Amino acid sequence: MQLKSCSVCSADMTCGSTDEQCWCMAYEPISGVEDGKDCLCEACLKEALAKEEAVLNKFLVQEDDYYIENGFYVFTRSYHLKRGSCCKNGCRHCPYGYKK
Repeated sequence: MQLKSCSVCSADMTCGSTDEQCWCMAYEPISGVEDGKDCLCEACLKEALAKEEAVLNKFLVQEDDYYIENGFYVFTRSYHLKRGSCCKNGCRHCPYGYKK
């Protein structure tokens, strides 16, 4: 466990990612983490997840842009083409040929 500060609110927190047993692993991963940002506290992570879900529900069409598999959002080839660039996350339906 490491002592860290939340990248958003600077709250003190512990991180167990090096032990692969961090509390945050119980949550879905968030996309688009800004460069230079690190861990988020639980409150900021929940807020980021809620914002991400609101964006998905407002702008994306289920089945055309994404589907849900085992509780995870899986973006389609169509979504990636609309996005216009590769995020380099090794997405399953990447039309840009990126592989991890």
